[in-house]
Amino acid sequence: MNTSARWIPRLSIGLAVLAILVSIGLSFQLSPVVPGATDAPFAGRYHYYGMAVAPHDAERMWLVGAYGQVRATQDGGRHWQVLPSGLERHLQDVIALDERTLVAVGNGNAVVRSEDAGQSWVTIPVPMSSVENKLLRIRRAPSGELWAVGVMGTVLVSGDEGRSFVRVVPPEDVAWNDVGFSGRGVWLVGEFGRIQYATDGVHWQAVESPIADSLMAIDFRGDQGVIAGLNGAALLSEDGGQSWQQVPVQAAPALYAAAVLGPRAVLLGGARGSLLALGPQAQALSPAAGQLAPADVVLEMEARGRQLLALTQTHPLRASLPEAPEVATHSHARAPASLIARHGSPAVSPASGNRL
Repeated sequence: MNTSARWIPRLSIGLAVLAILVSIGLSFQLSPVVPGATDAPFAGRYHYYGMAVAPHDAERMWLVGAYGQVRATQDGGRHWQVLPSGLERHLQDVIALDERTLVAVGNGNAVVRSEDAGQSWVTIPVPMSSVENKLLRIRRAPSGELWAVGVMGTVLVSGDEGRSFVRVVPPEDVAWNDVGFSGRGVWLVGEFGRIQYATDGVHWQAVESPIADSLMAIDFRGDQGVIAGLNGAALLSEDGGQSWQQVPVQAAPALYAAAVLGPRAVLLGGARGSLLALGPQAQALSPAAGQLAPADVVLEMEARGRQLLALTQTHPLRASLPEAPEVATHSHARAPASLIARHGSPAVSPASGNRL
C-alpha cells in the first residue's frame, strides 16, 4: 500500500534549527519540511523509534517503529510507502548499508534484514538472554562491522553485513543504549552513567563518568565526542573519549539524540520538543528559540552533507545546512577488523516469537 502526502513548512521548526545554527556561527537559507498532520503514516497512530538514510542518497530514508511499522521515501519525504516487516513487535532502530540493504532491530532481540530496500525481510537468529531481550540501537563502524546494543548487557556484532551476529560482552543487568566509534575504538553508553570502550572489541575498559544518569546517545567526529542522557545529561570530550566533562543544560530535559558538527559544535535533542546547541564560544547548552511542539520527543539526529535529518516519535524533520563548515557525524575510528574470526561462529537460538 502506498501512502502519499506533501511535506509542508512549519515556522517553529525553522526558528528552532535557525537559532541552533546561528548560535554556532552559521548563516544560511533554511528549508525545513515536515509532513502534514493529515499524512496517514504521521497522523499520530504509530510511534517511530529509528531512522536510516541511504549512504549515498539522502533523499532515500526509512523509518521503523511500533508493531513492526516500516515507512520509506525515495524523494526526500514528498511521498511515503508503507512496507511490511512481517513483525508485530516494536522495531527500535534501522540502518541502511546501501540503497537496498537494510538491517533493523527491536523488541525480543528481533533482527530482520532486507536486500530489496525494505520490500521483504528475513529474520536473523541472534544470541538470546534468558531474562529479557530488547535491542535498542544498531550502528555501523568505519571498518564496516555492525554493532547492536540493548538490555541485559546485550552487545552483538556482525562482520557479514547483518547475516549473523555474535555476542561480545557477557550478559549483565544493565541496558546499553547506544554504541559509537572514535579513534580509540568502540564505545558503549548506558544506564547509571556507565561508559565503556574497547580498542579491539574484546577487552573492555570502564571510563569514569561525572554523572549517574542513564546515557542515551553518543557521537564522535575525530577526537570531538558528545554524550546525551536523561535529566539533561550532556558530556563533552575533546580527547577521543579519554575524559568527559559535564556541560550545564538549561531546563534539563531528557536528551536522547546527539550529533557533532565540528570542534565544540554539537546538537542535542530530546523531550519536550528540545533542540539544544553548543557553539565554539559557548559554555553551556541553550534551548533554541521556537522549539518543537511540547509533545515532540527528538530521538535521532544526523548531519549529512548540507542537510540536518532528525526523527521525533511521530515524524521526521529535514533542514538545509550551509556548505561550510564541514559537517559530519561519522568518525574515522580504528574499529576491530577481525572480531568475528576471534570469536568464531556464534551459538545462537531462534528469536523469541513472543509479542511484546
